[in-house]
Amino acid sequence: MEFDDLGNWLKTNKFLAAATRFRWQLTVTHQLYQSTGKTVNLQQLLPEAAGENLAWTNASDLLILQTPNWLSKAGVLQRLELETQLLVQTLGKDYFLNPSSTLTSADQGITIRWQLPEALLQQSYQEKFKALGINYLTYRSQIYLKILQRLNQYHWIFLYLTAATPQGTAKLQRSSYWQQHFAAKARSVQQVIPHRLADRSWKKLNFRPYLTKMLVGQQAVEIVAGIEYTGLEADPFYSTGLNPAVLNLLQLLTAYFWAAPGIDTEKLDHKLQQGIDLSQQTAAGNPFAVIPELKTALKLFNHLADYRRVANMNQDFQLYFERWRSSLTDGTQNLSGRVLRQVGNNQAKLQQLAQKNQARLIANWQNEKLIDHNSAALLTAAFAQGKTFQLISPTEHLVKIADKLIGDGLLTDDTGNLGQRCWHDRQLASQLAAAAGWQVPAQWLIRNRTEFEEKYADFAQAAVALKGRYQTGSRVFRLPPTAAELWQQIKQVLQHDQGCLVEQAQPGTCYRVLIAGGEPLSVLERLPQQVVGNGRSTIEQLIKQKQALFQQQRRIFPFAAIETATLAEQGQQLTTVLPRGVQLLLRFDSSYQTGEEYLELFSELDSSYLTALKRLAADLNLVNGVLDVIMPNIYLKYQPRNSNQLFFLTAHQTTDLRIFQQLKMGSPRPLAKLILTQLLKK
Repeated sequence: MEFDDLGNWLKTNKFLAAATRFRWQLTVTHQLYQSTGKTVNLQQLLPEAAGENLAWTNASDLLILQTPNWLSKAGVLQRLELETQLLVQTLGKDYFLNPSSTLTSADQGITIRWQLPEALLQQSYQEKFKALGINYLTYRSQIYLKILQRLNQYHWIFLYLTAATPQGTAKLQRSSYWQQHFAAKARSVQQVIPHRLADRSWKKLNFRPYLTKMLVGQQAVEIVAGIEYTGLEADPFYSTGLNPAVLNLLQLLTAYFWAAPGIDTEKLDHKLQQGIDLSQQTAAGNPFAVIPELKTALKLFNHLADYRRVANMNQDFQLYFERWRSSLTDGTQNLSGRVLRQVGNNQAKLQQLAQKNQARLIANWQNEKLIDHNSAALLTAAFAQGKTFQLISPTEHLVKIADKLIGDGLLTDDTGNLGQRCWHDRQLASQLAAAAGWQVPAQWLIRNRTEFEEKYADFAQAAVALKGRYQTGSRVFRLPPTAAELWQQIKQVLQHDQGCLVEQAQPGTCYRVLIAGGEPLSVLERLPQQVVGNGRSTIEQLIKQKQALFQQQRRIFPFAAIETATLAEQGQQLTTVLPRGVQLLLRFDSSYQTGEEYLELFSELDSSYLTALKRLAADLNLVNGVLDVIMPNIYLKYQPRNSNQLFFLTAHQTTDLRIFQQLKMGSPRPLAKLILTQLLKK
């Protein structure tokens, strides 16, 4: 492996690995399928979505996903997958993305842009090449020119590895797509390879400079912003249309050509014309044929392998080399060969592949592979409205939408640490609400056996709920338990919390209220875990049916000690067959993740309660979050001076937004859109 002066400087200074750290942008063209077979009208389907993330062509069924900014390789792949998932969620289940590129003129396939690390270019100029007397912009252009010429010289190898044999062609070619879009432009290399990067004849080549303008003094100068490759065919075996290995290959090729000698000037036209001829031969060849000029291709890959070894790059690249070499020597293992073998010209198989890709995207979405479900819901709303967004930290559930930092799909900086401290401590939250004049249930804090014995007489005859002071969850006793029974339950709470709150149970229905921007957006009635008889199934069978339903919703419907005890209290057995329509409670509380269910009642309750809930949230400094309250009669107008109309239970800074969509009854509200509107309002 031979290096030029720049390559030797990179090697001597141990910058060969750093020379591979490029920044990337992607645009991906997708054709939409509709399961009903009707024509897709993007203007009607996505009326507000056009913007930084999404554009569409004049063709009614072609759209373009765009990754903004310049991102790392991992970052741009993550962004593309996220945008593809957001697109699928926005479109709904009746639409599918064509897994292959089409032969229409509007389909530009995938465009990849990448740029060299500017700091490394500047350092190499200052330390090594400034002494030659050329200015930095000229030096920089020469580096890009050298790389571009070598990339175009060996384009045929890249084409061989990425061509995908589009469907429906009369003659099988490795890439009818490339033949249609680019072969006619590459007639001759004469006066097509300019020595000035701003020359527009670069458009006749596959690898070309991506240009931009910058001010030098008072003059606007056109400079290279990166390298651009347009017309990469979609890989039908990847949900996003892009195999990440493509970026790995471009990364290695670019880094190697940066360090290796360029093409001699006197051989330039011949070498590049030879590369164009080989690209045309490759594209028109049989999809199962071995690559033309196999020895030349393998020699280049040996150089790439040597570069990886000398640069001490990630060992994972070794696996890619094995796959690439296998593809070069066996056309059946290459992408075009695999597509032909597994899909061929069968439109039904292509549709099945589209559905399989979509199912994979939805599974990743449900499994929160990239982002938590709350943030994902908000990002979907932002995507559908064409708003800018960034994924700041998946692990911390942190995103930025239109320059607003949002956590867990709900949190902003509008609420300070003091408010969050109050909500985290259930006793403190109740004290804060009581100080503002709201009704709260009587509470007793128990931290040890002595305190229990001292305070037991105060609640001995009351129906009570046991709650951890800081932890979520509760246990309700509708009939006063014995002192021994109650202490055993309190001891279990104290094993996981610093204190147990004994709270007097209040008559009435529990509700969970979602607050965003200080406004109530949804009011859910919380139903305790229950089954309803059908006249033929035992209680045990009803429980298993409910567990299967909850599993589909990725929720739990437990049956353990508490549920067993609740059955016994009601004199029921698992073998009992409940009459049709008879409701049986398995728990008396409706704490989160206890098999509870929800009814959406926002449009049902008297509007006076919305005013009261908004005021309660303000008194708690709860700008965004959740209130748990008891309201005995939501249809009766709320009178602030009347007692027992509204009891405050607790507040949370966030909640699982999915429960507002997984309703037993009632229509889900468009919460993500409503929340986003509130969080972004001035």
